[in-house]
Amino acid sequence: MGAAVPPNWEAKSDWEAFKFLSKKFSGIAKKHFQKPVKDIVMSPLMHDTPGEIAQPALGGVKDWKKGECEIIPGKTTQSFTIVERDFANVDKMYTAVGPLQKTKYGFHGVMLEGKDLYEEYLNQEHIEKKDVNGQKPIPRDGP
Repeated sequence: MGAAVPPNWEAKSDWEAFKFLSKKFSGIAKKHFQKPVKDIVMSPLMHDTPGEIAQPALGGVKDWKKGECEIIPGKTTQSFTIVERDFANVDKMYTAVGPLQKTKYGFHGVMLEGKDLYEEYLNQEHIEKKDVNGQKPIPRDGP
């Protein structure tokens, strides 16, 4: 798919705009968040998940806020996940193809093996390698 019209004057493509933002964001984050920080993420009980399916069909769902049941994350309330955010390296991570490309990936039952393409791309001489958290991903030139 190509662009319907070229960007006007000094307009940037979405890729260039987000690359610019990630670079500025990482620059500011290096001052305030030199190290990765831990964050807690709450996720609702999604449809057809083990937590949602375990809810009683008859008698309704008990509310832990009213003291009707014990609070159990992922069963009687949202799931809580601790994630690590590395704000100072957002730019590096945004502009890199990481080692997960070596695994199988795909959708709708069509799975592709990425190892051969990843290794071929990695071995090209014009590719600049970047270090992100001890891993050596490959920079992307575009979307």
